[in-house]
Amino acid sequence: MTIGIDLSMTSTGVVVLSDDKELLWFKTIKTSPKDNIYKRVMYVLKQLDIIINYFDTASVVIEAPAFAAKGSRVYQMFGFHFVATMLIFRYKSNVNQVAPSKLKKIVTGKGNANKDAMLQSLIDLDNGVIDRFRENGFKKSTGLYDLVDAYFLAYYYE
Repeated sequence: MTIGIDLSMTSTGVVVLSDDKELLWFKTIKTSPKDNIYKRVMYVLKQLDIIINYFDTASVVIEAPAFAAKGSRVYQMFGFHFVATMLIFRYKSNVNQVAPSKLKKIVTGKGNANKDAMLQSLIDLDNGVIDRFRENGFKKSTGLYDLVDAYFLAYYYE
């Protein structure tokens, strides 16, 4: 079993796949930009703690921070990633981290692929996963992209 985590302050995508790559469970963890940064981080960490503890036999794959990122919030993104990774290490001796460009390259063939290209790759798999996401109300604007990334993290890595 593998848990894929697309870590984000706004909408963290979490997908759990069986060893046979069957979709077992999925969710997005959303926070409001109106809340302070510490409240948002603590909420996401508490949710991840529950999920990782529940799926205790699973390996965990998390998207690494984008090292090319720029802007005033970069330090928050790296700090958030660090504490999330430390939380996972409480349960797991190994946390697989995958750079965004590496994941995109494996999934689409291009390391700089956009979100729509990643989504199209999942549609092209034609395995019913995209339908399950959409049946549960996920759209491009409501966490679908986050679930797609989390799915591919769990699908290609263990």
